[in-house]
Amino acid sequence: MAVSALHWYRGQIERFAPRGTPQRTVYGHTVRIARTLVRRPVESTQVTLGPVTTPSVLSVPLAAEPEVSIVIPVHNQWALTASCLRSIADDDALVPFEVIVVDDASTDETIEELPKVAGLVGVQLGENEGFLGAVNAGIAVARGRFVVLLNNDTVCQSGWLDALVRTAKEDESIGVVGAKLVYPDGRLQEAGGVIWSDASGHNYGRDQNPDDPRFNFVRDVDYCSGACLLVRRELLDAVGGLDTRFAPAYYEDTDLCFAARAHGYRVVYQPAAVVCHLEGASNGTDVTTGIKHYQVLNQRTFQEKWAEALSAQGDPDPAHPRLTSWRAPAGRALVIDHQVPMPDHDSGSLRMFEILQLLGDLGLGVTFVPHDGAALDRYRADLLDRGVEVLGGPGDLDAYLEDVGSALRVVILSRPTVAWANYPMIRSRAPGTTLIYDTVDLHYLREQGRADHEGGGSAKYNADFHYGMELSLARLTDQTWTVSPEERDVLLGELPDLGVEVVPNVHRDEPVGPPYEDRSGILFVGSYDHPPNRDAAHWLVDEIFPLVRADVPGIELHLVGSNPTADIEAMSGEGVIVHGWVPDLSALYRQVRLSVAPLRFGGGQKGKVGESLAFGVPVVTTPVGVQGFALEQGYDAMIADSAVDLAKVLVDVYCDRERWTDLSVHGRKTVSLGYSPVSVRHTLSRILTDLGIPTKP
Repeated sequence: MAVSALHWYRGQIERFAPRGTPQRTVYGHTVRIARTLVRRPVESTQVTLGPVTTPSVLSVPLAAEPEVSIVIPVHNQWALTASCLRSIADDDALVPFEVIVVDDASTDETIEELPKVAGLVGVQLGENEGFLGAVNAGIAVARGRFVVLLNNDTVCQSGWLDALVRTAKEDESIGVVGAKLVYPDGRLQEAGGVIWSDASGHNYGRDQNPDDPRFNFVRDVDYCSGACLLVRRELLDAVGGLDTRFAPAYYEDTDLCFAARAHGYRVVYQPAAVVCHLEGASNGTDVTTGIKHYQVLNQRTFQEKWAEALSAQGDPDPAHPRLTSWRAPAGRALVIDHQVPMPDHDSGSLRMFEILQLLGDLGLGVTFVPHDGAALDRYRADLLDRGVEVLGGPGDLDAYLEDVGSALRVVILSRPTVAWANYPMIRSRAPGTTLIYDTVDLHYLREQGRADHEGGGSAKYNADFHYGMELSLARLTDQTWTVSPEERDVLLGELPDLGVEVVPNVHRDEPVGPPYEDRSGILFVGSYDHPPNRDAAHWLVDEIFPLVRADVPGIELHLVGSNPTADIEAMSGEGVIVHGWVPDLSALYRQVRLSVAPLRFGGGQKGKVGESLAFGVPVVTTPVGVQGFALEQGYDAMIADSAVDLAKVLVDVYCDRERWTDLSVHGRKTVSLGYSPVSVRHTLSRILTDLGIPTKP
């Protein structure tokens, strides 16, 4: 390490340390930091090392009813403790919390300075009990439903605590949540840990770029470091705190994570919780002397205690940890689609977004690849936070298949052009994996319908092109998915021996909205990139809606959808409101009385139809619009196929409270029974089990 860098770090410590800090203390901290800086810094990550203020003005929040108790054991090293406390105070976390500092018989200025910190809950131990004893003493007085174990040689980055708590709240089965640990220079220290069969450990991602996709999604892990670890209070009560067999320190965090799984809880890594950790600042790095010596001794204790669980762990292989860095009981799944799904933009994206989550819920470790390579950061972040690994694009597949190709249980190629482009690589690099072609909809059927409507042209060429591609893919892959029974039957008519399964759209139950009399207007939803939607909008505005408006003067029609073309925008006026893309349609669904889907051609299952029914808004549509749904005319939907008949049905239902109410109730029930996450999860579980891929119950 360059001498200039050492001088810089020493200068920073002198600058921010409390007044009067001895030079030997400054020098000691400098040396400890230097030991962690043995490689070149990763420039892409910025780590904030907030200043240590003088203790007289240092304060931390103290909630009257804390949801989280942050337990920090300390023994001397006041400068580090003060820096840690300042980072907590500066975070502005939304969750109410308390900070409990357990002074494990310090002999330095910690004794005088801790009582000066406003808001702190202090615990003073009469004699040095070591890290484990101090942590248990803090747990004993903690009031929160979540307890965060935090080293004093840490600097917490913005949003760290809320990220930990949010993760635990999203799933009651999550018992432990760990943070992403980084070095002061920005290198990754740990993105979850791996435990091998001999009880030795591996800090996954150590010294790597913390922005690498491999380290930036929520996932189940063997353990996370106790340097920053959130634990449910009921789990701590069940196991009796940290096991004293691991006193004074080391392997107690790993033991806690194994104990959590033994009690039915998950252990999860959350990369959005970033904590800078001065590894070795407390106990050094030499495992042959001092407290660090217990790392070797406690490995043996851990090995004896968890012999049965360790027999299922992989053999030591620090050079190739990616396979074992993710606890996925059903194995690995790779999904490739044309782009990162944008569920608030189109039906296909919403279906894919839900399928990815359901595959993870069934116990698969899911990796997603956007074929177009576009980042779409907001939507990518949604997947990462839901436990889906997202690669940058097809260019990342080589390294991915090299690392985990041998363990892939299933690969899903979505849409014909994407499947066609990626099929050869997958077959050659992972020949033993089950390969599924997900049609999303049969493109050749959609284009043939368009050709019939328009009288040939480019649509006929597209239909013929996709016909050959899609049938070839269906033959080449192990199984084909369609979104509707109708399209399954079409494929089986072409290829009777084909393995075809129906995986429909997924619609979640929505809250019951206002009653009939508190609603007004009609809604049309559709992405205008899609020719069937543009055609339907023109037919609706030009021919159908004028007839409706003649019988119901003043009625309004809302046109909603992404990427409206100039001709769509020109429809505004005469009771027609063109909204364009609306990120959240719930307000409009609570406002309108009906939705309409006058589709004259198209394929697959229409998301707009299922979504409207899930909100309890009756749908008026065509025979094309109800494809894929088991809907009964007059019971849970209204179906017509001419402009005159569609207008008549719209007026009849719009003006009939009793009929509207019946359709609303029955439509919600139909969608809830057949297309809910629970229903589709059951379908996917059966499909995967039949393919020899066991899933979680």
